[in-house]
Amino acid sequence: MAFLAPIWLLALLPWVGFAVWTWMGRRRRRWVPFLPLWDAPEEVRRPKRGVEPPPLGLLLALLAMLLGIVAMARPIRRGQDRGGVTIIVDRGASMSGVLNGRARFVELAERAAPELLERLGPGSVELLDVVDGETIKTDRSDWPTRVAGWKRTAIDTSQAVAATVQKHLEQREAVIVLSDRDLAISNDQLVQFKPQAAAHNGGIIALAARPGQVMVTLRAMDAMTRTLSVRSGSRVVEKRVDLKPGADQNVFLDLDAAEDVIEAALDGHDDFDGDDRAWLVRQRNWPIVEVRTALPDELRRMIEVYGKHRSTDASSPRLAVGRTGEIKADEIGVELAPTDAVEAPRGLVGTAAHPVTNGVDWSALSRVAAVAARGPGEGWTKVAWLGDQTIVAVREGDARQVWVGFDSREFARTPGFVVFWTNVFDWLGGNTVGGFGAAQIQRIKDARRLAPAKLSDDVEGAFWPGVFETAGGKVALNAGAVTFKSGGGTTGDLSRLHLTSASPMPLERWLALAALLCLLGSAGVWEKRKRPNRALLDSVR
Repeated sequence: MAFLAPIWLLALLPWVGFAVWTWMGRRRRRWVPFLPLWDAPEEVRRPKRGVEPPPLGLLLALLAMLLGIVAMARPIRRGQDRGGVTIIVDRGASMSGVLNGRARFVELAERAAPELLERLGPGSVELLDVVDGETIKTDRSDWPTRVAGWKRTAIDTSQAVAATVQKHLEQREAVIVLSDRDLAISNDQLVQFKPQAAAHNGGIIALAARPGQVMVTLRAMDAMTRTLSVRSGSRVVEKRVDLKPGADQNVFLDLDAAEDVIEAALDGHDDFDGDDRAWLVRQRNWPIVEVRTALPDELRRMIEVYGKHRSTDASSPRLAVGRTGEIKADEIGVELAPTDAVEAPRGLVGTAAHPVTNGVDWSALSRVAAVAARGPGEGWTKVAWLGDQTIVAVREGDARQVWVGFDSREFARTPGFVVFWTNVFDWLGGNTVGGFGAAQIQRIKDARRLAPAKLSDDVEGAFWPGVFETAGGKVALNAGAVTFKSGGGTTGDLSRLHLTSASPMPLERWLALAALLCLLGSAGVWEKRKRPNRALLDSVR
């Protein structure tokens, strides 16, 4: 048994005191016509008080009081809990606005928790975070405490929420969603809680730059006036902007970028600070690798990974990877020389200072390798060698080239292999740079935050806008356009959810009925006060 309003159980303390008092023995009252006619021995000592059961009517009244107190505590009888309830919490950008000092998803969890506990009763639930996909098994009364410890994000969860809800509905689970997103899903097993309070926000939804000028696109939910500043290094320009509700405004500011990073910021405060700042980073045009021959599996996978971590576009240079004779003299590329079929110990690797050999651990190659029988020829500069045999050479000029004359399966399984080929492709691609760019905030593995260096304690840095250092260079991630919705209340009927556990039975109505029956019984057997005998009184007179 559990109680939904246990505070009322405190009323048992005065009830116990009153019950004990009624059981204490005391003198019994007697009605007499005239006190001198009552011939009783003179009382020498006052009789001691003792335990004496009260009359039946009083006992029934006490029992009625006890039942009423317990009924006010709202007891329920638990069923056999087998789970089946999933609470999905959206802490994306639109739910990470701050109202009255709390995130919208925290406030919504606190509002929904009492209704869920009342309608579903105690039991276990699976609490799911849409942002990182983590599922926590917890209690139906404890889950709001878990949610209160989560941090705010600036990531767009529109598609993630709908996909997560649909997945759990297909598993025939009872799904409860806390989000302001329009799911467009109709299902009796789905109940959605939406924020009621409106959010007030104005922010940066897009940022772009061209030589000498920066364009900032602003959007506001309410009319407001704020100062927009754009910075690049020590150069700063500002402009006072009157924002109109529901209209996107493009603001142009003249600025020659002094560095590779441009930052735009809106002063003041609103309900969501994730879109008050945005960044642009000057992008490098990484090369596109074209394979012209059959390659070992290790090198082929290396080229695939390199392409995934290096952003390219139509202006990116192209480099070819092929065998001797497949690479023209005027094109960028890697020439793979034929090697001996047998790998054998070769001794220490000698290197020259060059970007291609920088940071490469050659120890595995020293133990066993197959090398080319013939060197690269004239016009090449060797940068790595085994004894008197050249294994890596480079050719400078408008079309850079790298000659590779070794194979080693053992070396291909080491980090040195990855570093070497990354150096080769990066050097061949040159130092060409493109324009400024940015992307919408997303999860990035192995990224180090560069700006802003310090964040608020209630936000999650991995999902908050800024500039990051990645394996492919610097990237700028911004919040983008954030749409806040409110006033939806609750969608769906909790009473129609089909739980896999037995529903708890409320006992308060039955206890209240029993209390009324006890009161009726008490009234029926209550001892009537005896009236004096009028005839006896008249005879005495």
